[in-house]
Amino acid sequence: MGALYLGLRLVHSELVAARLSQVDTSQFESWQDYVYFLAAEAIAIVREDPAMMRVVYGVRTEETMHVGKELDSKIASIALKQVMERFALPFWPDAARKVSIAVALIDSVFRFSFREQGTITDEIVREAGRAAVAYLRCYLPEYVDSRH
Repeated sequence: MGALYLGLRLVHSELVAARLSQVDTSQFESWQDYVYFLAAEAIAIVREDPAMMRVVYGVRTEETMHVGKELDSKIASIALKQVMERFALPFWPDAARKVSIAVALIDSVFRFSFREQGTITDEIVREAGRAAVAYLRCYLPEYVDSRH
């Protein structure tokens, strides 16, 4: 059974990365809009398959934790690249790690909701985005210019 869970977690990882890498960032007016989108997009895939939601947010093993860390890292890398291409962000030390922490915050809010309610509501998706935006505001200015 562990291999099945691990396989589904890997599929989720690849689906999220593939969807994010195809995003047209010109639709975002601010880096905050992108972060809220990131939270919504991350959950959209698991909402399409309830079994996937249980695997991603309900099963915690050493193997799935490792895959989860890899997924967060991949998502953070894609997100940072897309936001930096779209907006004229100032230099900020350890940017990749800070974005990884923001992604982990989103994931943690989703996991909390799933454990508490057995689902992830639209309200929780907004809360996850809010948590990540609040954290990133410690490092990024509220307003940055667009590159396009």
